[in-house]
Amino acid sequence: MQTIPGTYHDLYSVMPSFIKEFANSMVSRRQPLTLFNYLIDYRLFLEWILHTGRTDAKYIKEISIEDLSVLEFLDFQEFFGQLVEGYESHRNTTKENHKIAKSKPNGPGLRRKVSSLTSLFHYLYALREMIPRNELTKFKGYYKNSAKDSTRIEKYLREPEVKRLFDAVYDLSGLKGPYLKMAQRDMLRNWAILVTFIDTGIRVSTLCALNRRDIDFKTAEATYRLKGGKQKRLPVRESVLQAISSYLKDPHRPQSKNGDSELALFISSQGTRLSISAVQYMVKKYIFKAGLDFDLSTHSLRHTFGTNFYNVTGDINLTADFLCHTDPSTTARFYAGIKDSTRRMALKKLPPLPTI
Repeated sequence: MQTIPGTYHDLYSVMPSFIKEFANSMVSRRQPLTLFNYLIDYRLFLEWILHTGRTDAKYIKEISIEDLSVLEFLDFQEFFGQLVEGYESHRNTTKENHKIAKSKPNGPGLRRKVSSLTSLFHYLYALREMIPRNELTKFKGYYKNSAKDSTRIEKYLREPEVKRLFDAVYDLSGLKGPYLKMAQRDMLRNWAILVTFIDTGIRVSTLCALNRRDIDFKTAEATYRLKGGKQKRLPVRESVLQAISSYLKDPHRPQSKNGDSELALFISSQGTRLSISAVQYMVKKYIFKAGLDFDLSTHSLRHTFGTNFYNVTGDINLTADFLCHTDPSTTARFYAGIKDSTRRMALKKLPPLPTI
């Protein structure tokens, strides 16, 4: 039975050779989390090809380039349409039920799948000439109002929710044996990660790339590695420095192995650099334990910082600077006008007009 992979390398290992080639070509041009999401979308698409009988292969790794070459516009339209409706299929080879997650019509999840598949088929057709045509070009403009063009309010944690999240880290009730020992061992590390997220607005990929030398305790600054290989140095709050210092001084924390892990700030129980998926899972675990909205994620913690920082400063350019947005208009789409009380306060500050 084919297992459902949960990490980038697991996903990569079960992909056909032409998708591995595409993924390798994108390593230097995409963030690790973006590539991970691409592979999730490709697995979903290839499983759909399997389940709907559009190939003789038994596993997605065996799907050939010829299977993709014969796909037409109506095939893609059916795939995207079934994503919206919620698609269930039955594989006779494993006798397992499979479900393709339901996507909202014209929602960001569906648009991302259109985008990731478009990138793959452009590579296979235009760059490598492995397929005779690219039917996905007909989807250009098919889904209007892309995520980058729409104003949306991202989820973030209010102050009571932040407290519940941190309380969940120290709540060891119900844990016994090895689970209790693991929770105690990782407590200071996980606390430091949550503080860093909420008090810096850092991306999860940037957090996982942090090395110990990137935190300057003397100047109260941190150096971040950003998209495109750029670096940026920003001040950090004392709460971040204290949390990281307590974690680094913890005699029970795992010791890093040689190589890259020796430099890493946040270390796994195996002594390796903590992965993006591991951090995402850890945050989800505490969100669930705290009884918060399960749609919250590591990105919600980033938005929590952005929301609080903008509400305090009212400065969209400064907020963009701390969030490492290259274009302040990106920040404005997420944060400008998110707090009703701020709107009302601004109205009250306007000069009064004469009354009758």
